[in-house]
Amino acid sequence: MNKFQTLMADNSSATLKRRAGSIATKADIAAQTVVNELKNHVSSLELKIDQLVDFAPDSTDSLTIGAKDWNPDQWARELQKTKWELYLAKEQLKIAEETYKEYFTNTEEK
Repeated sequence: MNKFQTLMADNSSATLKRRAGSIATKADIAAQTVVNELKNHVSSLELKIDQLVDFAPDSTDSLTIGAKDWNPDQWARELQKTKWELYLAKEQLKIAEETYKEYFTNTEEK
């Protein structure tokens, strides 16, 4: 029997198992991609906050903030907005990781 004949002759259980494996692999990769994208987003927001609170002077003998045209009202709003986005992104990441663990962590068969 050639491969095609073997596949045609497989019982439905073997066919379903083969299909399930392919679908599960694609779903696993997609779920892991969601987790990785959220990790990247969290990291970007943390870096943005680091940049927002970088008050290094523009020279060693000056207290002038290095950022040109620094506006305290705009700074406060942007910091608050970014911290809120970071909070939400961390919650989304937590849920994505829990979902990944729930659906893609191997369980012992009984």
